[in-house]
Amino acid sequence: MKLTTGIIHDFYAKASMLEKDDAVKLSGEIRFKIGLNLNRMREIAAVYELSRNRSMADIYKANRELEPKDRRSDPELQADFMDMNAKLRAIEHDLNLKTILKGDLRLDDNPKIGGSVIEVLIPFMDGIE
Repeated sequence: MKLTTGIIHDFYAKASMLEKDDAVKLSGEIRFKIGLNLNRMREIAAVYELSRNRSMADIYKANRELEPKDRRSDPELQADFMDMNAKLRAIEHDLNLKTILKGDLRLDDNPKIGGSVIEVLIPFMDGIE
């Protein structure tokens, strides 16, 4: 399955939150699938976060000259960071991930699985309209 770093990072963050919420009740099989997927994505998510943070620090450090005339504005630096971050999030990875069925989430029994979580899970789901 080909996914971008951004999709992987978003899934990693949201699926990790599901795991910590005692009100969400999922079968052992679905928890196992999510765990396998998290395991396969962990390194990508971690490297993305390190790269993003290091890049932001490098952008600011490289653009803080002693002379005020040489300084770029914070909005300019933030725009540079946003461009760099978009490039990092667009990198594609080919991973062997487990798919999840819509019924596996038991949405009627799990109102805490809201639309923002479902949105993140969609790339990993089979049987959705």
